[in-house]
Amino acid sequence: MQNFNLHTHTKRCFHAVGTDEEYVLAAIKNNVKILGFSDHCPMDQYTVYQDRMKLNELDEYIQSIQSLKEKYKHQIKILIGLECEYVPEYADMYPEFLKKVDYLILGQHFNRFDQKDFTAFIMHEDIDVMKDYVIEGMKTGYFAYV
Repeated sequence: MQNFNLHTHTKRCFHAVGTDEEYVLAAIKNNVKILGFSDHCPMDQYTVYQDRMKLNELDEYIQSIQSLKEKYKHQIKILIGLECEYVPEYADMYPEFLKKVDYLILGQHFNRFDQKDFTAFIMHEDIDVMKDYVIEGMKTGYFAYV
């Protein structure tokens, strides 16, 4: 049985509810040994949907999870991560994020900042671009997994 979760969002992404601490307590209650928070990475360039924290919220996110990491260190291992799309024009962002968090997940929801989330509206030609971006993103070594 899996005893870890590395893909946990917070209310900062607008499609999760509860406090950061409630997630930690639920994980402990369910015998999770490693809990990785990986909220959507802040990309203020993406304005089509409001489903991610803003860049000016990143430090608070990290501080909140860091305080829980310390508070519950004898009960659970907590990691701080971000789920990001790979957009080649912004490749310099990912090493900067990695200076602040433990890991990045590659979750390719779109190919351009003016594009709606692929689950809602995707064009056939976007699939090949998305595939290429995922492959290119993984080759960078920035991302722990897709």
